[in-house]
Amino acid sequence: MELMQPLTIRKEVQLKSELPAHIAPVFVDRDRIMQVFINLIDNAIKFSKPGGSIAVRAEEFGNHVRFSIEDAGAGIQEDQSAHIFDRFWPTPGAGKGAGLGLFIVKGIVEAHGGKAWVQSKVGVGSTFFFTLPINPPDDQVHT
Repeated sequence: MELMQPLTIRKEVQLKSELPAHIAPVFVDRDRIMQVFINLIDNAIKFSKPGGSIAVRAEEFGNHVRFSIEDAGAGIQEDQSAHIFDRFWPTPGAGKGAGLGLFIVKGIVEAHGGKAWVQSKVGVGSTFFFTLPINPPDDQVHT
C-alpha cells in the first residue's frame, strides 16, 4: 500500500486497509503477489473519482485467505464482468493499456492455488477478490 500512496495523493483518493489483527499465514511468491496487489490497487485508483476511497481487506475464508480491493468507481457493466480477466480485454474508460493487468492477476492467483473474481455494480463501484490457500499441513510441505 505504501508503494501506491503517491498515486492516491495525485488522484486525491484515500487508500485504507481493514485487516484483522491476526490472520492465517500463506506461502506465496512475494513478488508475484505484490504484482497482484499493485495491479488491482492501480486499477481501483484509475477508476476512482477524486475524493473517493479504496479499501483493502483480508479475512480467513474456509481454508483460504480472501483478499478484496473495493472502490467506489464507475463500476463494470454486467456483460463485461464475464470477460474482465480475459487476455487483451479492452476495458472501456481505461485509457491506454494492453489489457493484460487482470489477466496477469488471474494467472498469478491461480498458479498459487487460488481464485480471482469481481463483483460490481454500475454507478456504485467494484470489488475485486482473490483467494490464496492457507499454509499446507506439515505433511504436504516438501523440503
